[in-house]
Amino acid sequence: MVRDDEDDALPLPKGARDLPLMICDRSFEEDGAFRYPEVDPSLLVKAGVQDDFMEGVEGDVILVNGAPWPVAEVDAARYRLRLLNASNARRYRLALTPGGRFVQVGSALGLLAAPVTPEAITIASAERFDVVVDFSGYPVGAEVTLVNTLGTGSTRDVMWFRVARRAKDDSAVPRRLSRIDPPTGPEPWPRGSPGGLT
Repeated sequence: MVRDDEDDALPLPKGARDLPLMICDRSFEEDGAFRYPEVDPSLLVKAGVQDDFMEGVEGDVILVNGAPWPVAEVDAARYRLRLLNASNARRYRLALTPGGRFVQVGSALGLLAAPVTPEAITIASAERFDVVVDFSGYPVGAEVTLVNTLGTGSTRDVMWFRVARRAKDDSAVPRRLSRIDPPTGPEPWPRGSPGGLT
């Protein structure tokens, strides 16, 4: 995770309440080895044989930080979740149930100018989202499920958050997060130069 002075100055959740969550899907053999479809190498010379796997391989086990379907104990407070889709091919549409809400504060490009509150987060392979989730509205003992609404069966549930205790929370999500200058176009070609207008 990359931080700078601007990020550190914000009252967003920090320390143990700043969680990186690397999400991926895998399939396993009985001995724990990864299971991937095998193709006879002698068939690869025939056009189209490898096309079945050109868009990647999806697994039936969801891992978060290397653990299958984990449970994280959390305080009844705000948490900053750094989401990364590390899957080979699977897209996720992440939501919190029951009744949870994301406040997005950043992306792969860094902090947003201001927070946004999407109903769910659609995240493709290698994409990153930086969100805040407030668990203070849940009673101690409640479980909140991070689900993939694009998944079915074993690929629907991603992980659980168990609200373990009440705790002091000094964090906040400010209305302004970062100053982002509007993009500027490329410099025009000088007149009469190669590729320029004359």
